[in-house]
Amino acid sequence: MNDDKEESGAIELTQSQYTVGWICALTEELTAATVMLDNIHEMPTDLNLPSTDDNVYVFGSVGKHNVVLTGLPKGKVGTVSAAVVARTMVNSFQSIKFGFMIGIGGGVPSEDNDIRLGDVVVSSPIGNFPGVVQWDLGKAIDGGSFERTGALNSPPRALLSALVHLESLHQRKGSSIPGYLQDLEAKEQRLMRSYGKSDILRDVLFPSDSPHRNEGSGRNRADCESCDTGKIIAREDRDEPIAIHYGLIASGNQVIKDANLRDKLNADFGGNVLCVEMEAAGLMESFPCLVIRGICDYADSHKNKKWQKYAALVAAAYAKELLMVVPCRAVEKMATIQRPIINTHMQNNQQSDQHKAILEWLTPVSYDSRQHSIFNRRQEGTCEWFLQSEDFEKFLQNDVKLMFCEGFPGAGKTILASTVINYLRHKHESPPEEKVGLAFIFGDFVQRSHQRPVDILASLTKQLLRNQAYVPQEVVDTYNTLKEIAPSSRSNKDNSTFAKMLQQVITSVYTRVFIVIDALDELEEVRPLLLEVFNIVKSTSASLFVTSRPIEQIQKQIQCSFEGITPYKIRAPDEDIELYIDERLLGLKVFSNENTDYSPETMSQLRIDINRTISEVVDGIFLLAKFHLDALEGKTTPRKIRESLETLYKGPDAYAQAYKKTMEKINTQEPELQLLAKRVLGWLIFSERELSNLELRHALSVNTHDTSFPSQDRLENTHTILDVCMGLVITEGPDKTMRLLHYTTQEFLQSNLDCLDYDQDPKQPAPRNFYAAIQRGIAETCITFLTLGTSDSQFTNDAAAAARLAILYGIPFFETGMTGLHFAANFGLETVAIKLLESKHDLDAADDHGQTPLHYATREGHQVMVDFLLEKGATRNPADIHGRSHHLL
Repeated sequence: MNDDKEESGAIELTQSQYTVGWICALTEELTAATVMLDNIHEMPTDLNLPSTDDNVYVFGSVGKHNVVLTGLPKGKVGTVSAAVVARTMVNSFQSIKFGFMIGIGGGVPSEDNDIRLGDVVVSSPIGNFPGVVQWDLGKAIDGGSFERTGALNSPPRALLSALVHLESLHQRKGSSIPGYLQDLEAKEQRLMRSYGKSDILRDVLFPSDSPHRNEGSGRNRADCESCDTGKIIAREDRDEPIAIHYGLIASGNQVIKDANLRDKLNADFGGNVLCVEMEAAGLMESFPCLVIRGICDYADSHKNKKWQKYAALVAAAYAKELLMVVPCRAVEKMATIQRPIINTHMQNNQQSDQHKAILEWLTPVSYDSRQHSIFNRRQEGTCEWFLQSEDFEKFLQNDVKLMFCEGFPGAGKTILASTVINYLRHKHESPPEEKVGLAFIFGDFVQRSHQRPVDILASLTKQLLRNQAYVPQEVVDTYNTLKEIAPSSRSNKDNSTFAKMLQQVITSVYTRVFIVIDALDELEEVRPLLLEVFNIVKSTSASLFVTSRPIEQIQKQIQCSFEGITPYKIRAPDEDIELYIDERLLGLKVFSNENTDYSPETMSQLRIDINRTISEVVDGIFLLAKFHLDALEGKTTPRKIRESLETLYKGPDAYAQAYKKTMEKINTQEPELQLLAKRVLGWLIFSERELSNLELRHALSVNTHDTSFPSQDRLENTHTILDVCMGLVITEGPDKTMRLLHYTTQEFLQSNLDCLDYDQDPKQPAPRNFYAAIQRGIAETCITFLTLGTSDSQFTNDAAAAARLAILYGIPFFETGMTGLHFAANFGLETVAIKLLESKHDLDAADDHGQTPLHYATREGHQVMVDFLLEKGATRNPADIHGRSHHLL
């Protein structure tokens, strides 16, 4: 170090004169870097930082190079934090040509590499591997290891050339590091008392099969005094106190304290890994830099912090030594970092049109409107108890990776999940130094067939990518490979592929990710989904929030994967129930402002009695409170309300009683309104996907004798539909999609289909199969709709089956351009096809994708149908709009 080193205030440069960026993760590393500067500068005279730059910088010089230093925020380590800091630095200092990531790391000793504490490891390419490899970029597999994917860039060529020169210089004259440290002993005595090498720094290496013993406490535990010293590996003394090693540095988002995992990782990369650490992989794609690590431990269970300060100092000393041999003219010829970052993003995104195409390919499903509708139903002030709970705070602080919330039907789990989503969204909408992602799913009994594991993994990936400018290369590669496969054609075989994509996005884009899955129990295939999601949570920075009914299989799977996890029991507190009741009372006729016949005292006491009685009866179940309040809506006097309160149902059959009472109210309407309500409920029960508002209204308007599409004036009014269903049907989203109130509604109605019979006296026992009757009515409506425009409306049982399948498998009415003949060909229904062709159906009619009935029959393997269509004159091997044709069987 130069004797004339000057403190801040002696030298002032402009912002554009700084060409070297130096990033450190820890305070000790930044301190070591600062004392290695030849000169510390004052802030640039024209310093102008963007409002988004929260980094704190140190300015100085080493030799003829001007250097700007910064550190990661306190406690924010890992690849993504490093990437955020680096991007911010290069956006503020667009003159930077290359960078350093300098600090400490864990050594990976082996027979071929005599790594010791206090040595220096420099990232250098080996074979096909760049200088830094991300060891946790992939999928966790048995044994604590990973199947790695992806690659990172090598250090800048100018720095690699300087490494060759410096290594040669060391072989001839030795390193200057001891001299730098000796200078510091004289000039930085206070600092060197803790950063210098002393007798208390003992270099002890244990075999991989000799773990640390946790006996004792405090110093004894840290010093390995309880460990088996007889197993310490004996190593020969070296001539040089510090060795410089060149090779691979393995970077990841987890601290490695397992010698077996360390050795397995090294073996996976051909025995070339010299060091493990936690930040460098976040820099290599967008911040051309050299990574230099001082070895402070052996990445095993004996790991402690005693060597950290000295290791940080020797790493900084090597960086200083290297800068001394980097020619200024070589730096002048280098491009600034800003340009490569832009080019990299352009390559990865392949322009915004590909980004959009990837998002559309992942899934057409969005949960945003559902979140909006659910959160708007929340009574203001409720759920605050949960957001302020100690358990939720632990989840936010990442003390636990999974928060599993259980509750009985109607307890408010979905409202709670929506509240959590809203809280997380607003808490992290403008993150300071880190990027926090949020993705969520609402399980839905209606959408189960469209919420397979692969669908959910794709949706989570899309949500995390949609607001990002950067698409990881693995996602682009997967898209290019699978883009011809429609989302509906995916299967469980694709689960691992989409899980890898999701993991890649989390690892490469975000510091922290929150995944919220509501109503896990309503999903079609829970086990394979949890296997993939749990794996991702364990191997990334993701945290998982789940709600479910108490289901034993789900409980066992969670407890098997996350030992010690106890379900958080969801039960609405009395305060939340009372808030909800108070709001609903405003809508009762007896509490109308125009009702002045009762004294304030009477009304106040009535309000208290309603609150107390309903709160006691519902026992923390919001849905029951809703039903009880619905029952009070028709009561016009305090006396009638009190009489109704005395008959409130409670206990295990409370829901059944509530639904029966609601159906009784439906049956008190005019016959035409009863019929409408029961037809609506029948459609919503048996449709396995959501019907749009327009679809349901059209379905209700179709008669089997129709020969043309229903005119607009025949469609039922949305308000009327909701009104006649007495609260059992609600609308969601801007398009007012209709759905049943709750999955308990579905369960009750499916178990009591006779209550939907509108042809007989409801007091008499059901004489027929209501399940078949309702489905047949739906089937007749569907097949009529599919063949509108033909002259024949008489259909066989096969026709009814085709229409029923169309509904059960969620095939849209209007959106695909499919004709009745498409459906018949798809299901191999020759009888139906004959009838349709008699009605002059077009043999070569094309759907929205340009596919004819022959496409459908060939794709599904219906040889008889293929032969029939060809015999009738269908065009052979027709091409769709993508130029594809199905070769005939």
